[in-house]
Amino acid sequence: LVTVLYNSSGFLPMLADTVGRLKGLVRRVIVVDNCSSDGSAGLAESTIPDSTVVRLGENRGFGAGNNAGLAFARSPLVLLLNPDARLDPRSLESMRDLLLEEEKAAGVQPIVRLLGWPCITTSRGVGFTKYGEGYDFRFYHCEPGPVRPGSSRVPGITCACALFRMDALASAGFFDERIFMYFEDADLSLRLGADGRSLLLDREALAEHHVGASSTSVEAMSWQLESSVLLSRRYLSPSGSGRLPRHWWKRELRILLGSLLKGRKWRWRVRAARRGMAIPASPRSLPAELEHLLDPDPMDLPLPHRKGGFALEGDGLIVAGPGWSSTPGESDAGVFYEYGAVELAASAHGSGFHLELDAGPELVSGSLLTADGRLLDRFVLGFGPSRLRLPEEAGSTRFVFRCDDPSLATGGSGVHCLGAAVAGGKTGRDG
Repeated sequence: LVTVLYNSSGFLPMLADTVGRLKGLVRRVIVVDNCSSDGSAGLAESTIPDSTVVRLGENRGFGAGNNAGLAFARSPLVLLLNPDARLDPRSLESMRDLLLEEEKAAGVQPIVRLLGWPCITTSRGVGFTKYGEGYDFRFYHCEPGPVRPGSSRVPGITCACALFRMDALASAGFFDERIFMYFEDADLSLRLGADGRSLLLDREALAEHHVGASSTSVEAMSWQLESSVLLSRRYLSPSGSGRLPRHWWKRELRILLGSLLKGRKWRWRVRAARRGMAIPASPRSLPAELEHLLDPDPMDLPLPHRKGGFALEGDGLIVAGPGWSSTPGESDAGVFYEYGAVELAASAHGSGFHLELDAGPELVSGSLLTADGRLLDRFVLGFGPSRLRLPEEAGSTRFVFRCDDPSLATGGSGVHCLGAAVAGGKTGRDG
């Protein structure tokens, strides 16, 4: 087990309790202190017996801290666990067994809930936007219903709590230490995918995570922008040139102009973008399935958590929780996930065809084929409603959507078509 501390003394009692419960499964505990000023390293030595405490002389960031701990690891499997996260032995056993069964899998994560609020999800895997940003599936969505057993293949996994094969990490080059914080797990996941390794969500394993315990919002936004610049240049650059794509510049210019007009601070964005541009990008080519994920029209993005509440079935409403405040009845709080209800109108966006599907509680990988069986694309549908862009094929009017998991295409809990959109705004429904 490898964990990275930075002024984490308040979470060390919980970490010590988690380590104690995992004692029969974990061979060695490696604690890396990123130059904390609150005595975290000394407290770790006294509260976590027989642990190896690695003291770094400076705060080198999350990825570099994990790399320093992984250098001491000798087991074929390694659990990365944030100090503000906890995992029970049964869940770790389930993740271990799943990873050992799937030879091509590089890592597996559990369903992660908000610490103290087990009906609030914080991660069901990691997805990517076309601006080089990673995000957790179902972040801050209320999901009080039962979880379907089994596992799903996901494009990325969160390193707040994940079990990895050491040989896969070594082959991918471990974490990129030039990413100080944020999206380092997205970058690692993409590099593992480029190596042909899969990543899994174990739906039968659960963890809890405090979320956002190590940085302020201003720091977080700066690090996120810097990381998004690097990831955009690495995976989205035109023709592998290492340059930022045009759509990234367009969005950033809109944000900068809006900040100027509204009198908001903007220079930090320029500084963060410059830092990201100064890092060598080393462009990577990705499998077709991952390339599709880098230009999505995601409908499963994180929800706001500073205002509003979480709608439940009937008239129930959760109106407060760790990390946000709430006033019931506010209409500007954003659209929250309504458990058990999905409404989505089909609409045309630009040219070509769009198929709108509801994957329900699953994250579904599959293939898109022509009527005669020719493969057109590979893709992953996020939890709940998703929009799939169909390629424009001359003469093709019928497409076949095939799930990798045949059980999801049968019965009442499979993938459902919500609507279809074509150029010109014509819409229709089909089974």
